[in-house]
Amino acid sequence: MPKQPLSNDLRSMLAPSSVAWYGKLPSLGDFVGRRMPHALSSEWDAWMREGMEQLRRADGAGWSDTFVNAPLWFFIASLSTQGSPVIGALAPSVDRVGRYYPLTVMATAPHAGCPFADDLQVKAFLAGARSAIVEARRRALSVDDLDRRVSLLPNPFGTTLPREREPSLIQDILSDLHEASQAHQATASDLAENITLPAGEWRAHTALFGEQSLWWISPTHRLESQELVHHGKADRWLFAQLFSKH
Repeated sequence: MPKQPLSNDLRSMLAPSSVAWYGKLPSLGDFVGRRMPHALSSEWDAWMREGMEQLRRADGAGWSDTFVNAPLWFFIASLSTQGSPVIGALAPSVDRVGRYYPLTVMATAPHAGCPFADDLQVKAFLAGARSAIVEARRRALSVDDLDRRVSLLPNPFGTTLPREREPSLIQDILSDLHEASQAHQATASDLAENITLPAGEWRAHTALFGEQSLWWISPTHRLESQELVHHGKADRWLFAQLFSKH
């Protein structure tokens, strides 16, 4: 069957937003991640380690229960190491030998000023990121299984690839990616109905971000919707708000 030309919507969904993940997995006894730039992972890891240490000191013997019962947070952030925004999901996790540490899935915009995709596509990305984290913890997914899920997430940014004709090899690769991800993206779109986005004009607000971040929880049977805007670099105070106040 001849390959069908890719629509602009499909090009946008497959455009390389660089979806990365980093943290601890129940299936492995060490830190692991994929596609997280070194400078970004170093900044993120330093924040996580400082936050975990503060949590241990503040909550004493009960810190681990506090941590593992913290909710999954969605976020949009502008970080000092990135000239472009990041969006993703963050939740508590643990490795195979019982060491606690958050698990993060995030997409980085391909360039500064890059707009977000439409609401449905952003929700589908966040739903898929949440599902990947939940399944990684619940089913102890392997590194490859988790990475496969993350690599198929729809692009949350509104980037479009050039209109000119691609070489046939690139066209074949993109078409194969589309076929492989159709079911996954359909599932993510279904789950997107349960995802809320920040209230108000969040696109305009985040477009003006300096070094700050927006965090929110989609309501569940256990938790109400919550939002938090943090000004400045991610710090211990922010970590405590995310992981010890629920």
